Amino acid sequence: MSRKGKGGDHGGGGGGHDAGGGMRWLLTYADMITLLLALFIYLYSISEINSTKLTAFSESMAEMFGIGRVPQSAESQSGGDGILPQANAIVRLERKVKTEFKDLIEDGMVDVAETEEGLKVRLKDKVLFNLGSADVASKAGPLLAKLAEYLKDAPNMIRVEGHTDNVPMAPGSRYPSNWELSGARAASVVRFLIEEAHLDPARLALAGYAEYQPIKPNLPFVGNAENRRVEIVVVRTEAEKKITYDDLRDERLTAPEPSSEGEPDNAEEPPAF
Repeated sequence: MSRKGKGGDHGGGGGGHDAGGGMRWLLTYADMITLLLALFIYLYSISEINSTKLTAFSESMAEMFGIGRVPQSAESQSGGDGILPQANAIVRLERKVKTEFKDLIEDGMVDVAETEEGLKVRLKDKVLFNLGSADVASKAGPLLAKLAEYLKDAPNMIRVEGHTDNVPMAPGSRYPSNWELSGARAASVVRFLIEEAHLDPARLALAGYAEYQPIKPNLPFVGNAENRRVEIVVVRTEAEKKITYDDLRDERLTAPEPSSEGEPDNAEEPPAF
């Protein structure tokens, strides 16, 4: 009886040991879950929130639950600094300019392009000036006034650049070289934007590059008409330059089209040049 009882005690002890060993996996599992949680919290903390996608997601969820449109923007919810709304303003500016000057763009007199530096509006010299002159022609007034109206909507700095081809100035000319001519033409446009269009002078800068930044090869003695131009550059801020390609692409998809609300059907067409 005594020997049987010891065997029974030993068997009971073994059963208890097995039961304890069977629970050890739970401790390992709990440790793994804790580490994974810490990892995901860290990854979330260093990630960048796409405010456009966050806004779309919030609105979708609000509509799903019958709340309606979410009043707060992703910028206010995430404490953003307004980078994407500014990018959206640049996109709207590009669309407005391309729509307004569609005919001139098709005729090759105006070109609008977005570069890494900002939005660039390129105007051929014959659109703005009379032959050999650096004074803004009267025919260019409506064009520059309309362009300035759109520029007022964007808070960015604006740089006006004058460019020429490589044909030297004639002897006795008012401008001794293409340096003076390119700078004078840029200055004339800046003066118009300030005095006639009432743009903030603190936002404006000018530069004259003569023939040294051509967009087409210059031919000997004849140059190239494509290089005789003025470029108005809406410069990106440092914050805007940090926007990723995906953010800007999403912003383009969600940016509203220029509104024609309030404009009469018989609105005057832009002047032809």
